[in-house]
Amino acid sequence: MSIVAARRIVTGMTHRSELPPAHLVTELVGLLDDTGELDDPADLELLAGTLLLPISIPEVPDAARRVVIDAIEARADPIASAVLAALALFAPSPLAPYAHEAAVRLVGRGVTHPSVADIGTLSVESAVAGADEETEMIVAVLARPGSRERQVLVVGIDMASDALIECMLTPPLPRREAKRLLRNPTNDPSSPPLAPLATAELAARVTATAGRARDLGIALGSDAAPVLPIIARALTGTADAVAWPETLAPWEEDDEELSIFDGGLDPAELIERLSGEFEEHIRERWPPDSSVRRHAGAVGDEMLRWRAATGDGHLGRWEVEDLATFVVEHVSWSRALGDDARAAAPDCALAMIRFLADRGSLSGDTLPELEHACEMLRAHAVASRPRGGATSRRRAKRQAQRSARKQSRRR
Repeated sequence: MSIVAARRIVTGMTHRSELPPAHLVTELVGLLDDTGELDDPADLELLAGTLLLPISIPEVPDAARRVVIDAIEARADPIASAVLAALALFAPSPLAPYAHEAAVRLVGRGVTHPSVADIGTLSVESAVAGADEETEMIVAVLARPGSRERQVLVVGIDMASDALIECMLTPPLPRREAKRLLRNPTNDPSSPPLAPLATAELAARVTATAGRARDLGIALGSDAAPVLPIIARALTGTADAVAWPETLAPWEEDDEELSIFDGGLDPAELIERLSGEFEEHIRERWPPDSSVRRHAGAVGDEMLRWRAATGDGHLGRWEVEDLATFVVEHVSWSRALGDDARAAAPDCALAMIRFLADRGSLSGDTLPELEHACEMLRAHAVASRPRGGATSRRRAKRQAQRSARKQSRRR
């Protein structure tokens, strides 16, 4: 789901006087269309957590939440069955029993998913903790019965306030990689030593510091939002046992300096200034005879102008779909770029994304996802020369999006 779509759905869902418009429900439940054939319970749990975000906001009326559950049930396919089973475990009451009833009805019609029995079965296998003067770090390996893979929970606690400031859950990892993270999560030789932490102590520590953060008004990053009920169930046995702090919405993490609507600069002046910074960044890092050095200025300027014209006002917010649309569709038709610049566009776009990340201005999809998308777009550009019809361009966009999402699940 794009950030723009998420914001639109959240806004539409919070009108108490009416049920959510049908197109918003369709758009939200349409997330299930983009999943393909998910079979990993971790992916299914994350999908359910993502669906919960807009409908678990306190301002959303119960009737609106039930409409979404009804729409998922109406799909009557295995993914719907799995998502309803996950929502029955992770959703707050009274939505959880409503989702459970819907899941039971689908099972009665013979609609189920082979991974349903594995959903909600994560538990703590081992944990360690360590602290310096500023931050306490807790790392826990979570296991699922019968699975060789592990997920790793990383918790950061501010020592001064004794409040939770970070909480993240990795996708499934090989057991060896998870154990490596348990021993050395930061690769920093100066990091404090880690000592074993009992499961009961882990649950108590997370619960207490989460409550402290909530009391102090400390918000976690947007990436934490869909996994918090998954973590709570793994630590305590129930999804609602931890009073988590608020989480930021994705658009709240944007670099406001790069907002063409909220900033004080004229959009053209902002683009010109950022383009100048980008060109200086390129001159410092790329040799004069490289294609990126020769064409990054033109491609970067075109990239920012395209983003200003087609985005939602934030030049630093990029998602995989945005990159694919710019490189595959816009670059092909842009009169501002010559053939050599078009050929270099995937590499120049990658340089721009890394530049934005270096200056702390990148939001939207993660840097690894965007990097992988650029690699896929470069491979397509090489393979499809000199032709490139509309069908080929659409195929390239889909391949880049699917590949980047798959790569993200592996990380």
